[in-house]
Amino acid sequence: MQSEHTSDEIPAKKNNNQITMFVLALIFSCLVCFVLLFDPAGLKSLLTSFDLQLNGVTVTGVVSEARAIPSGNPAYGIYKYELTVKFEVDGTTYNTVSKIYYPPLDHDWAGEPMEVIYNPSDPNTAMINNFNERWMAPITEALPR
Repeated sequence: MQSEHTSDEIPAKKNNNQITMFVLALIFSCLVCFVLLFDPAGLKSLLTSFDLQLNGVTVTGVVSEARAIPSGNPAYGIYKYELTVKFEVDGTTYNTVSKIYYPPLDHDWAGEPMEVIYNPSDPNTAMINNFNERWMAPITEALPR
């Protein structure tokens, strides 16, 4: 009985496998280098957001503090606000601080309701639950500067 493969076909297949492995290793190396360009703190924030998406619990909190941040030239008196939101889990009060700045309202931010998403096993891991806080800010933080 004759072999189905000629002696020339076997080295050709071995070469193709080696090329495939080399290309995959090159792609993996490029991916690792690309990820290393990103800010680790920003990546951590993005991973936290993913985790909260899968495992988080939402609750309505209340803005307890709005810290004024000058927006542009301070001489113009234009401000945006960094918000601290209090929320309660099982009788214990927790805080989360905004990652983005919020525009002024026609009244004070204090007392405004805000939805918060938190990790039920560690309520200290929490974010204000809106698109900009959960996705835009972490993506922006993670990008190389």
